Amino acid sequence: MKGQLQDMAVADIIQHNCQDRKTARVSIKNSGQKAQLFFKNGNVVHATSDGLEGEQVIFHVMHWETGSFDLKSDVEPPAFTITRSWTSLLLEGARLLDEADSGDEVDKYISTLLSGSNKNGKAVSSPHLTTRLHQTINAPVESRVTVNGEAPGDRSTEELLVDLADQTEGFITAAVATLKGDKYYVHSTWDLDVTPLINQVNQFVKMVNVAVEKLGQGELEDNLLTTEEAFVLVRFLKKSDYYLMITVDKKQANLGSLRMLSRSYAEWLGKALDHQSKDKEQV
Repeated sequence: MKGQLQDMAVADIIQHNCQDRKTARVSIKNSGQKAQLFFKNGNVVHATSDGLEGEQVIFHVMHWETGSFDLKSDVEPPAFTITRSWTSLLLEGARLLDEADSGDEVDKYISTLLSGSNKNGKAVSSPHLTTRLHQTINAPVESRVTVNGEAPGDRSTEELLVDLADQTEGFITAAVATLKGDKYYVHSTWDLDVTPLINQVNQFVKMVNVAVEKLGQGELEDNLLTTEEAFVLVRFLKKSDYYLMITVDKKQANLGSLRMLSRSYAEWLGKALDHQSKDKEQV
């Protein structure tokens, strides 16, 4: 069987051969690059490309959108370099693809944040920190929460985000949002619309959560997205549809401290949202 990658993607080729429990070799060409995938009784067991072997070849060729492939049945694999199941391979490959796409968009947005300019190239550094709930609102705070194990009391979501900013080295933005993107609170050092960042992070988080669920690796503690200039850390709030996202300057931040802060504030923010929800029900 021969064909074009424009008509049948690499992931589809893998799925087709594995579901048919084939023993075969698939040769793939893309702009001068070549790869060979070997199947044994419906599993991908070996892959080679330009001196590379194993899983990395699979993840690499899944990026190829153009080129050709040639399948020959009943070809025995010359080696066994892949032990992961084909479904796990495709999940991980899809996650990496999505991470790369989302990472590009997030990196562009982070670069804009760090440069302090908007899409028109004008400086937008805010003279004071701003907090938004779909629009800019003031969030005066008379005192600060410290990370010493004390309860956050009756502080609101907005106040806790302001406190988090004060505790975080290299702070850029903190947000409490839902995966639907329909509700969010944001606290930022720059007067910019963070909706594009939240939307991109939502795509990344959804893909990672699906992969972890399929692989049965337990609950995620946090999701870390790393760009050239920043860390974007995501942690879900317990018993809530919301998650906490913190964006920090990579050069200034301490990743260990960031994770500790996210753990504490995620707990406090969850309680604050719960209180706010109950208050609305009583109104």
